[in-house]
Order: sequence, then structure tokens, then C-alpha cells
Amino acid sequence: MRPFNVPTKENVSSKNQELLKVIEKEVGMITNIYAAFAYSDYALEKYMNFKNQPNSFTAIENEIISLSVSKINGCEYCQRAHATIAKNKGASTVQINASLGLETVLTEKENALLRVTKSIIENKGKISDDTLNQFFAAGYTKAHLIDLSLLIAETTITNYVHNITDVEIDFPKL
Repeated sequence: MRPFNVPTKENVSSKNQELLKVIEKEVGMITNIYAAFAYSDYALEKYMNFKNQPNSFTAIENEIISLSVSKINGCEYCQRAHATIAKNKGASTVQINASLGLETVLTEKENALLRVTKSIIENKGKISDDTLNQFFAAGYTKAHLIDLSLLIAETTITNYVHNITDVEIDFPKL
């Protein structure tokens, strides 16, 4: 077991206490991963500013990406969190399972999105021409590709924080 217990609001800086209050109001709870970010006086604010930016993907596409990234990065916490969020945003069980590599039945567009996401992660940003052409042929743009790189980074940050701290998972099992 890691030496990271989930800090309470009282055990973090006053700045982080205020941020956790906002998160609690917006999410309905303080998730353990956000509390783990609060170990640092700087990380939670930086992450929340980065995380809360709009992008060119739909809400469900955002979750498909985050689920896939979390699966590749081996973060069970984020897989559970994003599966819950995806369900709440209207994603189907097939979309969730396919994003986690458990099923393969998706639209061509969703398949192209998953292929390019996986390629970016596994090849450190280098995408084959074939994979990139499929992504564009599916209707995605250069703007989507840039936004995808940022969403992969955002999700990876959370994956790594959980994989490092191993704080208790406070989302339901898949």
C-alpha cells in the first residue's frame, strides 16, 4: 500500500480548501483523485484550469477518449470514473466497453477516434499515414487532432496521479 491517504479538506492549504469546496458543489462530492491533487499547493488549481477548457469533441467522444487513455495507461480509478461519467452523459454500454477494449462494435467514426488515440499513446505522438487518413476520412479535422493531444495529456495526468498515489477508488466497479 502506498503512503497516500486521502487528505481531508482540513489537511490541505486554504487555497485548495476553496477549490475542493467548488468541486464538491459541482460534482456532489470530493473525489479521492481531486483530494490527492490537493497534496500540492499548486497541482489542483493547475489541473482544474487545464481540465475545464472546451474542445472540439462531443461529451461522449470526450469520454470515449478518456476511457481509452485510462485503459492503455492501466488506471482502474479513471476507467471507473469515466465509465460513470460516460453513462451519465448518455454513452451506451457498447461505447463504454469498446473504449475499454471489451467490445469492437462501434461506428466507423468512433473506431477511427479510438485507433488514432491508441496510436498517439503507443507511438509517442507518431501516427501512421493510414491511421491519420482514416481519422480525417471519418470527419475529424486538424483541430480535433490538436484537441485530442491535449485531452490525452489531461487524462494521462490523472492516470499517473492515481497510479502513483493509489488512493482508494470511489466509483462503482465496471
